[in-house]
Amino acid sequence: PPLRRHLGLQDGFTGGVRVPAVWPLGPAVEKLKVDDVLVSLDGVEIGQDATVPLRDNERIHFLHLVTRRRAGRDVAVVRVWRDGAEMDVQVDLQPDRWLVPRIDGYDAAPEYAIIGGLVFVPLSHPWAELKFNDKG
Repeated sequence: PPLRRHLGLQDGFTGGVRVPAVWPLGPAVEKLKVDDVLVSLDGVEIGQDATVPLRDNERIHFLHLVTRRRAGRDVAVVRVWRDGAEMDVQVDLQPDRWLVPRIDGYDAAPEYAIIGGLVFVPLSHPWAELKFNDKG
């Protein structure tokens, strides 16, 4: 409650997610500000636990609404609470830009496929060495 009062949120309002930081290379850098409260995304209200309705009684993280869209083509309409008033902000959905290229094995998500309960990974020299030296 003290943080909600500090942000100027209305007493009966229980949803929304505070923006703790804005990534300087992201598409929202000029549009969102620290201490904005994300109220809704494309008309879907965001709960205080950062979830949105999925099915009947199920909820999912609000980023699901972003990741299901096409990066580089779509725009998300974000309703934010800023300085005591609600406003709509349009944020272009763009892929991340990196100052340093992501290298396989360092700061990269693993590539794999799960088919019929089997996990398939790309064959690489470091993986082959790991398995060759594995005593199990």
